[in-house]
Amino acid sequence: MQEKTNNDEIDLFEFFNLIKKGFNKLGLLILSLFLFIKRNAILFIALIIVGGGLGYYLDKENSANLKSTITLQAIYNSKDFLYESIEELNWDILNRPEVASKKLNLDMDLIKNISFELKPITNIKSITEEESVYLEYLSEQDAINKEEINKAIVSNTTLHKLIIYHNEGININEIYNQIESKYLTNIKLEKIHQIAISNKKNTIEAYETNIRQIDTILTNYSKKLLNNSQATSFYNSENNLNVAALLDEKRNLLGGINNLKLDIEREEGYIKPLNDAKTSQIDKSLTDHKKILLPLLLIVLFFGVKLLIFINKKANQLQANSDD
Repeated sequence: MQEKTNNDEIDLFEFFNLIKKGFNKLGLLILSLFLFIKRNAILFIALIIVGGGLGYYLDKENSANLKSTITLQAIYNSKDFLYESIEELNWDILNRPEVASKKLNLDMDLIKNISFELKPITNIKSITEEESVYLEYLSEQDAINKEEINKAIVSNTTLHKLIIYHNEGININEIYNQIESKYLTNIKLEKIHQIAISNKKNTIEAYETNIRQIDTILTNYSKKLLNNSQATSFYNSENNLNVAALLDEKRNLLGGINNLKLDIEREEGYIKPLNDAKTSQIDKSLTDHKKILLPLLLIVLFFGVKLLIFINKKANQLQANSDD
C-alpha cells in the first residue's frame, strides 16, 4: 500500500514538472516572438502604414459604402420590364459607363461605384386559395419544386425593393428620376395605363350619374308624398317606392367611387415609387475593410517568408550534417 502511494506521488510530481516545462517553453516562445518583433519593429510599422494606406484608398475608390432603398409598385404586368430595365442599367454601368453617366447625369468618378439591385416584396396572400391548393398539390406530386413555387408567388406581387449601392455625393431621388425617364419608359405600358385610368374615370362618371338619378327619384317621391299628405311607409308596398333599396344602391355606388379614386391615386404610373429613398451605411465584413485586411496580409506574408528562410536554413544544416 505504501509503495502504491509513493508511485502516485511520483506520477503527480512528474505531471507538475511537465506543466512547469510547458509553461517555460511557452514563456520562451513568447519572449522569442517579442524579440523577433522588436528586431523588425521598423519593418512592421512600414508594412502597417503601407497596407493601411493602400487599403484606405481601395475602400474609398473601389467600393460603395452606402445603400439606399426605394419601394416600387409595378402594375399592368410591368414587373418583367422593370427587372429587364435595371439589368440594362447595370450592364451600361459596367460596359458603357460613359452612356450611363450621360443618362443618369452623374460624373464618371461616381458612376463606377454605383450599382442597382431589385428584390420582390413577396406577399403569400396575393395568391388565391385555389392557386395555393393547386401549388400544394403539384408540390406533393413532385411536379414542382419550392423554387418554382417561390417564382409563382413572386410573379403575383406588385411591390419591389430597389436597392442602390453608392458612395457619398449622390442625390438618390434625382438619380431615380433620371432612371424613370431614361430606362423605365415604355410606350405600350403607358398606353395600357392611360386606357385603364380612362376606364376608371368613365366608371366614376357613370356612378355619379346613377347617384344623381337616385337623388332625383327620391326627391320627386318625397314631394309626391308631401303633396298627397300621405304618411305611408317607404318599405315594400305595392304602390310605394322601395326607398331602402335605392339608398343601399346609392351607398354601394359611393363606395365604388371612393375605391376607384383610390385606385387612380395608387396607379399614378405603371411603375411608381411609393417612398423617397432611405439611405443607410452598408454593414461590411472584415474582408470588406481593406485598410485592416491588407496590413494583416502583409504581416502574414512577412512571417511566411521568414518561416521559409528558417526551414530552408535548417534543411541545409541537416543535409550538411548527414553528408559529414
